[in-house]
Amino acid sequence: MKNILFLAALSASALLADEVTFDNRFLQDGERDIRGWTFNAVESFKPWGDVTAVMLNGSPGVRLTSKGKQTQIYLGEALPVKAGEKYAFTAKVRGDTRCSIGFFQYGNKWQWKGSTGTPFIPEAVLTGKPLVVTESYCVPEGVLTVRPTLCVHAAGNVEFYDVRIDRVPEKGEQPQ
Repeated sequence: MKNILFLAALSASALLADEVTFDNRFLQDGERDIRGWTFNAVESFKPWGDVTAVMLNGSPGVRLTSKGKQTQIYLGEALPVKAGEKYAFTAKVRGDTRCSIGFFQYGNKWQWKGSTGTPFIPEAVLTGKPLVVTESYCVPEGVLTVRPTLCVHAAGNVEFYDVRIDRVPEKGEQPQ
């Protein structure tokens, strides 16, 4: 009976959101490069940290290692969005320092509109089972595209697994 209820709940939750497809396989593609993602090589972030593909129980992930300042990657391909749409950006996180997940926001002609992000996640101080974190996001007026971003702060390592983004349909809207 428990299994049937669990499967029914799982099926219902799948109907409530539309998964956004993007490359979350985290395949290493050179030093600091993960296929489909861009290393944020901001000069003020030097000394730059490392970005490494990792696996946990068969799930692909990425380890961001900071060497004193933040180390960050963002999705190489921007995702088109509309004002008022709601998204849930979720990842399993484990490590030994603070981190965040969020979005870079852009307007017309790639005008920078700022970034969002979970507050620094101090609970990433885990050595075993990853902590599931979610960034809830509602697209503000003027934002036309976003790029998901993963970031480690301070000195240390953080691993991100099972990274996904779901568009949350409005009440009464049918998932696509």
